[in-house]
Amino acid sequence: MTQLNDVLACIDGENRVQRVPSTLPVLPMRDMIIYPYVIQPLCIGREKSRQALEAAMTEERHILLLAQHEPTKDDPTAEDLFTVGTVAECLQLLRLPDDTIRITVEGIARVKVRQFLKEEPYFEIVGEILPEVEATGLEVEALIRSVLALFEECIHLGNRIPIEALENVRNMAEPGRLADTIASYLSLTVEQKQQILETIPTQE
Repeated sequence: MTQLNDVLACIDGENRVQRVPSTLPVLPMRDMIIYPYVIQPLCIGREKSRQALEAAMTEERHILLLAQHEPTKDDPTAEDLFTVGTVAECLQLLRLPDDTIRITVEGIARVKVRQFLKEEPYFEIVGEILPEVEATGLEVEALIRSVLALFEECIHLGNRIPIEALENVRNMAEPGRLADTIASYLSLTVEQKQQILETIPTQE
């Protein structure tokens, strides 16, 4: 059982303190990046991924989502995974008759992998929370207005983004959360989304 002092503190945009263990099971992601604050359903079929989920459910329901460099690789090694991902909480889990698992996860914070502890029967790492570096001021306010205007233009151009998404992001006070949420809606490559995930300063 993870000791209370063996944790990484993560403070989200609402000043909630999330207690995330420094040792985390890993869920390799084929072609998807999930950002902090984003809630996403997933369908899990690979045995190593199922084992990681089982480990997460026996503790605090925390799991690290790491994207693969090559999404078509069925049995990735540690070298096949990016080293910055999103720690998420497993909100719901449903086991299906065909041995797949449907889960709903909510991203909590960015995590940098410091060490891979093992690869079998599932990946397990030691990581550290990457703190959000929020900025304020007139420049940030101008950037927020610009990003919102561009996002609205994307929606009206027919990029399969629901109009409700615009109202959702307009109500966000934290610029970092705004950027992550908009990025989750856009049709970008895994490499592009990973680059955004690895970008810490809000203005960037």
